[in-house]
Amino acid sequence: MGGVLPQEFECGRPWLRSTLAYLTDTPQAEAGIAAMAAAYAAASSFTAVLVWSKAQGMHYPALCTSHVTFTWARWAAVALAWLALAVVFALPSCMYALSRSIPGGQNNLGLSADALEAFRYSVGPLVSLVNSVLVPCSARRLTRDDPNKATALILVSRFMTSVLVPVRCHC
Repeated sequence: MGGVLPQEFECGRPWLRSTLAYLTDTPQAEAGIAAMAAAYAAASSFTAVLVWSKAQGMHYPALCTSHVTFTWARWAAVALAWLALAVVFALPSCMYALSRSIPGGQNNLGLSADALEAFRYSVGPLVSLVNSVLVPCSARRLTRDDPNKATALILVSRFMTSVLVPVRCHC
């Protein structure tokens, strides 16, 4: 059964010779790629097993500096407070998505094209400040310096500011 030949593609550029279009009907190239994929999988598996075995023998001291136990009620209060904070932290991302999707001067918000353009270019440092300063400080304060719980809160917030809110605002 014949495949698609490289000549059937219009992209005859030399730097595209390594793409899949040029590898069809070349059993040597397919075998080479299969061998490289198998070698990569074997090396990755070996590395994972090696790291796991080394980590099993290590003893990690407790990293938690807080001696306050979190009850379910306290954790629920922290989660609700963090959800509200994460929504506030995601506002610049949402405004950026809106500035990219609504027309300037022709919207119900009364925002001019210049205002949307200015916000579009100034939101990068603002999101960077939120993600690098405000989010970690707030997470540490809410969790009373427990690094494990603070990391969980930071991951939720970064997911909201980077993925969830901009996608929802843009649709």
